[in-house]
Amino acid sequence: MQLQFLTSVDIFRDGGSYEACFRLFDGTRFVVHLEAHPYSPSDGELRHARLFAYVGRDMPSDVKPIPKGSDAERELLLSISTFIEASKVVSNSPRSNSKEALERLKELAFYIPLRDDGSSAQTA
Repeated sequence: MQLQFLTSVDIFRDGGSYEACFRLFDGTRFVVHLEAHPYSPSDGELRHARLFAYVGRDMPSDVKPIPKGSDAERELLLSISTFIEASKVVSNSPRSNSKEALERLKELAFYIPLRDDGSSAQTA
């Protein structure tokens, strides 16, 4: 998946959920949402649980979390990493049109493989 523009990236006051919104090359809105763990923060550290990726403005009610260690997770991390390397940030919003937005996106990517999503099986 090729991410064209970062339109926003936020961290929420619910314990540290992250959400990044992108525009794909076909104009579609693509969202990555990393949910805060119910016990986050713990000992001053953010903890995360489920990871979601979806197309559209609102999260569909039937969207499934991306399993930790899965091919889908690796593909998503590769797309984010490729985007960060290209450093294309465009938005009318000051919060996303900045170096700070890329730093926040890097934080989101850092926490993805560290999350505790409740799955015990790792997909090779």
